[in-house]
Amino acid sequence: MSEFSIGQRWVSQSEPELGLGIVLKIDERRITIAFDAAETERLFTADEAPLSRVAFHAGDSITDKEGQTHTVEEVFEHNNLLFYRTTDDAMVCETELSPDFRQDNAKTRLLSGQLDKGKWFSLRQQAWQHFGQWSQSPVQGFTGVRAEPLAHQLYIAKEVADRQAPRVMLADEVGLGKTIEAGYILSRRWLKFGPSTTLILVPHALRFQWFVELKRRFNLNASLPETAEDIDSNHQLIIAPTNWLNDAEASASLLMLMPELVIIDEAQHMTPEQAAFSRVERLARMAPGFILISATPEQLGETAHLARLRLLEPGQFDNAEKLAELEADQQHMAELAVALSEENETPAQLADIVKLTGLSESAIKSDHQLALDRLVDRHGTGRVLFRNLRRNIPGFPKRELVQHDTDSVVDWVCTFVAEHKSEKSLVIARSKALLDEIADALWSKQGLHAALMHDGQRLDELDRVAAYFADPEENVPVLLTTEIGAEGRNFQFCQHLVMADLPTQPDRLEQRIGRLDRIGQLHDIQIHVPTVDDTARARLRWFDEALGIFTRPNPVASRVQKEFMDRVEKYVSKHVDEAVISDARQRSDELIAAMENGRDVLLERASCRQPYAAQLAEAVSAQTGDDNIADFVEAVLNALNVFYEQLDDDTMLIQPVDNMLVPSLPGLPSEGKTFTTKRSVALARDDIDLLTWDHPLVQGLLEILTTGELGTAAVMRFTTEALPAGTILLEALITLRVPGPRRFQPDQYHAPQTLRILTEATGTKNLSAALPGEKLDPLLTNIPKKVARQVLQMKRDELATMLAALPTLATADLDGFSQTAQQAVERQLNERLSQLQWIASNNPLFDQQEVEALETQRDALLSALEGGAQLHIDALRLIVCTPEDH
Repeated sequence: MSEFSIGQRWVSQSEPELGLGIVLKIDERRITIAFDAAETERLFTADEAPLSRVAFHAGDSITDKEGQTHTVEEVFEHNNLLFYRTTDDAMVCETELSPDFRQDNAKTRLLSGQLDKGKWFSLRQQAWQHFGQWSQSPVQGFTGVRAEPLAHQLYIAKEVADRQAPRVMLADEVGLGKTIEAGYILSRRWLKFGPSTTLILVPHALRFQWFVELKRRFNLNASLPETAEDIDSNHQLIIAPTNWLNDAEASASLLMLMPELVIIDEAQHMTPEQAAFSRVERLARMAPGFILISATPEQLGETAHLARLRLLEPGQFDNAEKLAELEADQQHMAELAVALSEENETPAQLADIVKLTGLSESAIKSDHQLALDRLVDRHGTGRVLFRNLRRNIPGFPKRELVQHDTDSVVDWVCTFVAEHKSEKSLVIARSKALLDEIADALWSKQGLHAALMHDGQRLDELDRVAAYFADPEENVPVLLTTEIGAEGRNFQFCQHLVMADLPTQPDRLEQRIGRLDRIGQLHDIQIHVPTVDDTARARLRWFDEALGIFTRPNPVASRVQKEFMDRVEKYVSKHVDEAVISDARQRSDELIAAMENGRDVLLERASCRQPYAAQLAEAVSAQTGDDNIADFVEAVLNALNVFYEQLDDDTMLIQPVDNMLVPSLPGLPSEGKTFTTKRSVALARDDIDLLTWDHPLVQGLLEILTTGELGTAAVMRFTTEALPAGTILLEALITLRVPGPRRFQPDQYHAPQTLRILTEATGTKNLSAALPGEKLDPLLTNIPKKVARQVLQMKRDELATMLAALPTLATADLDGFSQTAQQAVERQLNERLSQLQWIASNNPLFDQQEVEALETQRDALLSALEGGAQLHIDALRLIVCTPEDH
């Protein structure tokens, strides 16, 4: 029989709740399998598919698509398909099997004598308990990230990741961690919904940085093709350079991926005039999820900004005047929001709040937060655009401008570096020729080999230079870079930023400063600008006194410079019209004041709603340093014969060995890895992984114990005088789960429940309360497999009675679980639906598809629950009673 053939039945090891899958299509390296019970399809790589072939044997019960149950008498194979002749003279091809059928591995393995040691039964029970708790965690996908849990990042990540088809722009100011937000979103979605084809488009110079960040911080392994021809469609996370969109063939290769999610970094560089923009539009129409990242979304003007917003919500941002009117109307709502947050609203304002929120005066006064949320929900772009401002986020350094008049920039830089060899300095210039002069002078005058980054270097060369400069052991005091080092890279370990020349655009200047002025910077930043002539001094004065960029980020700097462009160029080049400095400063102050009093107040609140955001950060912090995870991981790894050594109080070494019971483990390289459960240790040491319930290693262990065969069947001895010798007891672990496909997250609404049943030979009693597991486990010992199989043969009839009784003994728990699960689904989803329906009726830019998707999810889960929750006999342990002297 070939490995895969059309019509064969397979089951997903990672998603057994999908039921029986049927092979629909076989490509050269990929298999498409339909899971009709879950109304979904999955695409698998042939060589690495987490699938198990479903084959029944004589004596097994099968159910066909008509719901008829049969007992298998004989099994035949024809054209790589299995045919079952049954005791009622039917012939059932595997293609006709019911997709709802679940193979009872525990029963099959116990009756056939495929037995495990007793410890695996207990570990399996622990795994289900931990899985249930993890599935209910509100910060699932966040705890394992190697980053300080910051409220604004976590809020955006959860808000976006939990949408079925997120289409948003991440536009936090420079230094607030938009890349980390995108990583958080991916991490959560892949753990909650499973991996899906994701395309990340970034500037060529940032490809490897993204690759490393995803691996180091988020444990996500991305593909990094060098050319479009190198794209491997078997990879589900692909990083490609944005400039491929300029090439018809390369962009066609990207479109052929049919990604479910597209992420575009540095999106401010995309404009409708570019030929590549139409290809971006095709990607946006094709991909259900679409995320743009830009710290300066209005850099190239309002028209380009609106065009990018249309990528997210086609048809919603076509009319700039209409949008401006909408934003003007929302300025009044912003004033109401400020009054509410300060709890000093006037009677007239309170009346307006009642009208806008639909809440009564008493409800508003008793719950200001609810009223504030209602106002924020009415904000037009509040669900599409997320923008946090630095002034609202603690932890940023101060900026200090230091001007240096000099006759030679090269000589000044050499002197400066000599005086600051014990500190890190970043030198940026537009001209590589200028940097070459500086590098030559440093070498000839000081014997210093400076690190150098420029546009002519390959990606791997750029990354090696950046790593060389960052490595404290290399003791490199200075990095010289063109603008290629000013976008996306992080140098917050530097204290000095030297502008060997000044850019002409304020956004470019902010990008430069943002390499150092980031969360995590431990020092105030000194920005050094050597000036050699009046033109340079005038440009410096424009940026400093008119726009104030050297003191703080200015969100309207580009707009002000555009308005005053003619006067600015005359002032800089001819040194006339000095009044432009004060006029522009006044205009900048007016625009900033308007933004603060207008839509930005609402946008800021929509981008980081408190106190919810702070609660997320607290929850992530609370779930690190968990001793339970270390104890569980150590117990499972010891049972798997994996090397585990506690190195000190904070770290442990885990290494694969030749005699492991599994060929490999996710997240564990062949050379081994050092782990810690303390976030502070992982942040200080890049070579140490943070061990949490989200880590691939832990998820792999949970998967082995909840979907694999280990621990599903065992026979053990119970030495006791309380029961007659030869008495048998059957201990069963039964899982109860909300049915439904993974994309609807059924476990989120009601955690899987593990039911322990202990019954005797008649199958009429549940003795689990009289003999709880924690008391029984220490009294059990293993039986040699040969003896255990003899016991199974002798007690087969009694065992059959006990097995048949298990569903009846679980009926009360199943009914209770089904009822509470239905209530939980209805309550949680109806509450969310009510909220979204209110937003839809009050926010003209809201996408109605969100409501429809949630209604589909609710109806599907409730429909699945009409037949009751899923009951599955997960593991069985036969216990044989013997006297003490036996």
